[in-house]
Amino acid sequence: MVFFSNALTVAAASQPVTKNLTAVRKVTQISLIIRSMGTATYVAVGGRGSQDRRLTTVGDSISIDAPLGSRYIDVSTLFVSSDTSDAVLEIIGDTYTGVF
Repeated sequence: MVFFSNALTVAAASQPVTKNLTAVRKVTQISLIIRSMGTATYVAVGGRGSQDRRLTTVGDSISIDAPLGSRYIDVSTLFVSSDTSDAVLEIIGDTYTGVF
């Protein structure tokens, strides 16, 4: 596993959570934490078509682990959006290296 971290300014249009981490695709776990809300009232997290999970205050977070029986999650299918374009999301996790 290789640790990664990054910050992403969340746009009003949905964007991949790994927009700034193009080399990261398969992860064993990932955490999304609100670093700053700016003027946003929420940051939405979910799939390409619908981001139905809402983070609403600084410090709110979502952690996702690979499901039982699977070694990794393909985070290219994880998207975020907001109602404005100034919330900042901190992204941390471990990439899957295929070793274990």
